[in-house]
Amino acid sequence: MTKKKMVQMMIVFLAVFSFGVVSYFVFMDNANDKKPVDKKKLCNLADDQAYFEIAIVNGDRDQCQCMKDTNTMQTCVASTEQAILYREAITQVDERICEGLVADVQREACLSVVKAKTEYLQKENKEQLSQTYLYNHNDEKAIAVLNDMLIKDQNDVASLISISFAYANQVIYGSLDEKQINDNNNKALSSAKKAQKLDPKNPEAYRAEGFALEAAGELEKALDVYVLALEEFPQDVLLLNGRGHVESMLGYVRSAIETFELAVSIDADVQYSAPLMNLCRLQAGDSSLFDNAVRNCQKLVDANNSSSNEKSEALQIMAQILLMQKKTDQALDKLQYARTLAPMNDNVYVTLAGAYNQKENGIMAEEMANKALTINDIKTVAYYELAHARFQQKKNSEAIIAAENGLRVVDEDVSLLLPNKPRVKMDLYYLLADIYSTQNDQESMQRYKLLGDENASILNLNSK
Repeated sequence: MTKKKMVQMMIVFLAVFSFGVVSYFVFMDNANDKKPVDKKKLCNLADDQAYFEIAIVNGDRDQCQCMKDTNTMQTCVASTEQAILYREAITQVDERICEGLVADVQREACLSVVKAKTEYLQKENKEQLSQTYLYNHNDEKAIAVLNDMLIKDQNDVASLISISFAYANQVIYGSLDEKQINDNNNKALSSAKKAQKLDPKNPEAYRAEGFALEAAGELEKALDVYVLALEEFPQDVLLLNGRGHVESMLGYVRSAIETFELAVSIDADVQYSAPLMNLCRLQAGDSSLFDNAVRNCQKLVDANNSSSNEKSEALQIMAQILLMQKKTDQALDKLQYARTLAPMNDNVYVTLAGAYNQKENGIMAEEMANKALTINDIKTVAYYELAHARFQQKKNSEAIIAAENGLRVVDEDVSLLLPNKPRVKMDLYYLLADIYSTQNDQESMQRYKLLGDENASILNLNSK
């Protein structure tokens, strides 16, 4: 690859960013009407420059794999990921994503466009802005916009339902103190109830109530809400998804899979991606269903109407399967793409930390685990990966602190399914036992080993 060719490729890269700043204003109204890109990789183009151009313009990393020159391929992947970051920042209206851009000129352009789009939507289409924030778990901003809308019309059913979801999302994904959690739970539930009173035939109002109860940890009550609502709306895909999610949270895995399969069969064209995502996730927990999980996850990645966060989650699940199969490098490739699509998703950093721990790269694992904890400081599995990473680096005292922090937050970590809590506790206890064993502290080692054994027994009982 000549220097001249490389320069030409980088000009293409820069042109894409420059074009993005202008095209936002020209094509903003048609942003959701663009034709889906044909992702089929043919590898029959003239040269590496042609693949580079297609990869950048379409945001398709797979095209880079057609390149003959390894160094150019790596440049192509890195440049394409930067182009995707730029696009996602604008799509999600999230200036935080712009900070991931390496070059100052692209970062400043990105911030400028996001600011302009925010100001435009604040003035012309607050509903679209609120839904964009809600769809991408930017819940604090969603709540601010929705509250502004409800000040103008306190009986706006759609806004009441949306703000109920946003308050519940903050409980699940945010870092709130106990008072904030209680306040959010009350606001989520009261908003859903008010929406039901105003529009009793709206299934989304009942789904909002069920989700609010899930966030509050009232899983049996949430299940009752979904079951009762499905008597009135038996073909509602999102209510079925809610029921399946609670069933999985309660450990009724077979029932949950059947519920998600029913939802997916009703929604054959994947109008709603959540049931397919949840089905993929549960299937990934059973090695006999790995092929089904990968197929469903890939279907979600390829779906035109799935969000970047959902595509990222699907890539993470496929990566986790690859990690279980000891295909670490393939897993890391999918995880890098997943991080590009959803750089504010805490799960992707946890999975990356696990992958680097598997490669015995404690430094990178520690960095990824800490990144997850800056997004969500009660993420139990992030503390486990952090402790593991520090233990690999022989930073035993710091590893003990991380593991103990994981045990401190595990019961309040609502992102962790109830059936999985004993397993995570077991892993943390056994890790602490291993750490103390290397320090020849037999008393502490035995204490934590026994605690690990107790949770292993709970897992054995639950599996029978």
